[in-house]
Amino acid sequence: VVASTASPYKFGQDVCKAIGADLTSDAPADIISCLENASGTKAPAPLVRTLTMPVRFTKVIDADKMADFVFNG
Repeated sequence: VVASTASPYKFGQDVCKAIGADLTSDAPADIISCLENASGTKAPAPLVRTLTMPVRFTKVIDADKMADFVFNG
């Protein structure tokens, strides 16, 4: 028995490159479309929905400042 929770859509850009698919952009919608076309499958609906959702997190913290941010805000 082989079980896996991995989806090729989780690593779409790498999968497209690995199978030699014509990936011309690193935009998420283009990566999903490339993989759908190359595999003949549809991307999971929850993943496709993320393309139209608002961005919730924009703050970027340098690794050396993470502890300070976590503990002191």
